[in-house]
Amino acid sequence: MKGAAEVVIGLMSLTQGGQLKRTLAVTRFLRASGPVQARIGWRVEPSMGFIVDITAVS
Repeated sequence: MKGAAEVVIGLMSLTQGGQLKRTLAVTRFLRASGPVQARIGWRVEPSMGFIVDITAVS
């Protein structure tokens, strides 16, 4: 299945400092129009749903 898939995403979670950290690991993304971030943080908020954590380093 992974060989035929266009996008392969894994889910990881760990506890750090008493908080649960959730991460999407993008292991394969065919036909991406540009660079793809390999690890993406996310969370679920009440009344909002699925939230992708966007961080920038300057």
